[in-house]
Amino acid sequence: MYAYLAYGITVKTESLLYAVAAWPRLQGPFTFLDLVALRKRQGTLVARHSRPAKQGVQTLPVEVWELVRHKLVDVEMRKAEVEHVKSFMCAECRLCSRPEDYTWSEIGKECEADEESLWDFEGLAGSGRRQVRLSSQRSP
Repeated sequence: MYAYLAYGITVKTESLLYAVAAWPRLQGPFTFLDLVALRKRQGTLVARHSRPAKQGVQTLPVEVWELVRHKLVDVEMRKAEVEHVKSFMCAECRLCSRPEDYTWSEIGKECEADEESLWDFEGLAGSGRRQVRLSSQRSP
């Protein structure tokens, strides 16, 4: 008899898709933030041309740097989502939508394209476009 213990969080496939797209843009900043955290722990973090030691970057707690990391991830994930959703929008929707509307719940809601052109989502063929359109119309 085997017993399995798992601890984790549920991750949507959609989130993984955005994470993969955002990863190349996050590698450099993550390296920098890891270096800052390491130097902070070692007490060797120093910034050139900073104010006196009591007011410089080196006085920021590690928690602030972690907030910066999380905000950066949020920004890059959203950017990846916008790029992905935009690739499925028809040309007319791209022209009349704002980037903040580029979400799966908003895509195609107010599409004014005629019904025949609704089958030609860029990146989707046939029933795929219809499925995306129907799912976006059911969203609250």
